Amino acid sequence: MRKSYMVLLIVFMLFTMTLYQGGPVAEAAAITTITPSADTDTQSDGTEGTNANLYASQWNSIFTKFSLTGLSGTVTNAKVRIYHSSHVLNHTLIVSGASTESWNEGGAKPSLGTQIASQSVTGTGYYEFDVTSAVQNKLSASQSSLTLGFGTNIGTWEQYQSRESGNTPQLVITTDNNGGGGSGTMKIGTNFWFLASWSGETPFKTSVNWSTAYASGTDIWNPVFISELAPYSTLRFMDWGGTNNSKIQTWSQRRLPTDPGNSDIGYIGSGDPMKAGLAYEWMIDLCNRTNKDMWINLPHLSDDSYAQQLATLIKQKLNANLKVYVEYSNETWNGGFTQFQYTLDQGVINGLPGSNQWYQGGAFSLYRSVHIWQQFANVFGSQLSSRVVRVASFSGNYDIFDQSYNSVINSTAWNPTSQKADLFAIAPYVGSGLDGASPNIQSAFHQDIDATFNDRVLPAVTIAQKYNVPLGTYEGGQHLLVNADQWSGNPDIYNEYTYMLNKFAPYFTLFSHYTNAGTWSTGGAWGAKQFTGQPAANAPKYRAIADWIAAHP
Repeated sequence: MRKSYMVLLIVFMLFTMTLYQGGPVAEAAAITTITPSADTDTQSDGTEGTNANLYASQWNSIFTKFSLTGLSGTVTNAKVRIYHSSHVLNHTLIVSGASTESWNEGGAKPSLGTQIASQSVTGTGYYEFDVTSAVQNKLSASQSSLTLGFGTNIGTWEQYQSRESGNTPQLVITTDNNGGGGSGTMKIGTNFWFLASWSGETPFKTSVNWSTAYASGTDIWNPVFISELAPYSTLRFMDWGGTNNSKIQTWSQRRLPTDPGNSDIGYIGSGDPMKAGLAYEWMIDLCNRTNKDMWINLPHLSDDSYAQQLATLIKQKLNANLKVYVEYSNETWNGGFTQFQYTLDQGVINGLPGSNQWYQGGAFSLYRSVHIWQQFANVFGSQLSSRVVRVASFSGNYDIFDQSYNSVINSTAWNPTSQKADLFAIAPYVGSGLDGASPNIQSAFHQDIDATFNDRVLPAVTIAQKYNVPLGTYEGGQHLLVNADQWSGNPDIYNEYTYMLNKFAPYFTLFSHYTNAGTWSTGGAWGAKQFTGQPAANAPKYRAIADWIAAHP
């Protein structure tokens, strides 16, 4: 959602939004992240329960105890993660069982049991081991905890972080509750913020000759920007495409790749003159060079010919192994954008089904989606299912979307070619009412993740299951509006982002984070990084996303 209209949006939603009241949500695969109830090492931990760092060596062992109480369902996967915070020498880290579960931080220490796994450690960061059998064996024996021991193959002490640190050890458990819903295979994509000198993102090399670059096949992309896209699976071009408040109607009004204006699209206000977004050719070029799927948003005024010619361009130019996600406009439910009133008016004028203008507007958005999807179906033919993802997004009034989808998609009158969505997408933002400078910000953000999950994610799962459509997000992430920059740069947000992704993962096939890089300010800090090239050490949101992706290939 675009943030300069937040006050208007909140007022609008207070009057129009009712959360969808569906039936019970079918249980899906669940991911539970457990932090230690106790940890210590056998030599250095002289003041147990207070040391942020523990040490492992050939003779000094770290022990971590995890509670297994409250787990339900069948454990299908379990991984332990431990953070190496200071690297002296390359070594092998070995995880083993322990001689006993009857120990505490101030008492006698256990000894190492049977070795479970090992891996080479060549630098700092989280290291992860499969301990599925160890967890399953403990549960089969009706034991309520699991202790794991860590040692190395060298005599030098190597530093790892304890439960008192910012990067606590974690036991990540996946359980299968024998139901539908989530796949547990969530991929993570990103949105781009605005193409402007003030945005903090510098995607292009300097001194690009736009008049010749595309025809000559010139690589125009900043290599640092390219490298920072490596973790993501999908690139959403909504802001770069100038989607919100667009006045573009026909294909001839689009921007060409030779236009020097490609370098500075900026923000398009409702009263601004007509302005096209980045040329689609450059969007395709970026996806081809990075091997990322492409997500496009068609202007709300664009006609069927526009969709047909765009589909033709993408089929011809986008690498055949890549998909294109196709979405009509952006947040047509959002009263801050001109597409909102347009869809309401068109819903009434065209007699779309619905009990009032709000429902008719929701129905019109899906009606236009059907027309756009049909153009892509005509162009892609038998390749439609393998190369095109038809997206239907909602995040305002869930009931409007539910009724509209049923009345339009399942209607031979409004949908004579039987188009349907391949993905429902929502925007589960967290923290819009929080103060990033609050001393309790971490616990408050954690609680808001749970509230968002219960109030926004699970009702959307119900709708997705009703129509047998996978669920993802078109945007999502932190949404602070007060001292947002302080929380985005706070190291504690790393753990909360990890918790959020683990919480959401069983229910989404794709989480499209908002955004890749963007200037942080007190009133909004959407970027995973504050600017292109920001060191990862200073970008805890980006590190959390990248580490989560690396841990879930």
